[in-house]
Amino acid sequence: MKQYRYFSYLFLLLAAVLSGFSCSKHSDIIPENTSNEIKIDSIIPSARDLLVWQQCSITVYARGNDLEYNWKTDHGSMVGLDSVTVIYWGCPSCIGTNTVKCTVSNSTGSVSDTIMLHVRKQ
Repeated sequence: MKQYRYFSYLFLLLAAVLSGFSCSKHSDIIPENTSNEIKIDSIIPSARDLLVWQQCSITVYARGNDLEYNWKTDHGSMVGLDSVTVIYWGCPSCIGTNTVKCTVSNSTGSVSDTIMLHVRKQ
C-alpha cells in the first residue's frame, strides 16, 4: 500500500510540473491583424486582354492599417488613383503590353506590385 501511495504522489508531482510548462504564456506571440505592416495579397484585373478603349477594373487586395493607394501606368489612362479599385483603358497609342503599378503605403512604409495588361486593335 505504501508503494501505491508513493507512486500516486510522484504521478501528481509530475503532472503538476508538466502542466506548469504547458500553460505558460508566450509573450513573443503577436496576435494577427494588429500590425501596421503592409502586405499586398494580389492585384486582380477584370480582364488582361483589352481592345482599344475597352475599360477594365483593377482591384488591389492588401492588408495593414491606415492604407493609402497610388496607381501608375506606363501607357493608358486610369481613374480612381487613390482607391482600392481603378478603371483602366488604353487608347490607340497604347497598343501592346502595358504595366500597371500599385503602391500601398502607411506610416510604416510602402510596398508595390505590378500587373501586365495587353491592349490590341479592334
